[in-house]
Amino acid sequence: MVIYETGRRRQPTVPTRSRLLEAAGFDLRMRLEVPDVQSLAAEEWARTRPEAERRRWTREQTEPVPDGVAGSGWRRK
Repeated sequence: MVIYETGRRRQPTVPTRSRLLEAAGFDLRMRLEVPDVQSLAAEEWARTRPEAERRRWTREQTEPVPDGVAGSGWRRK
């Protein structure tokens, strides 16, 4: 479980995710849908951002939130 939580190794396969969620009392359900137009527009906008800004944003989205700050309004500097 730790290798998945840290995000530094690999991503769990769909069967592994299903087993993990089942053990936690959940059911994994998937469906195919038409792409969300707003998501596509956001992706297009992101592609127009300067490279340094995109790298910073990606780093911020993948860094773990420090313990004790989730939901506290804490923001990176």
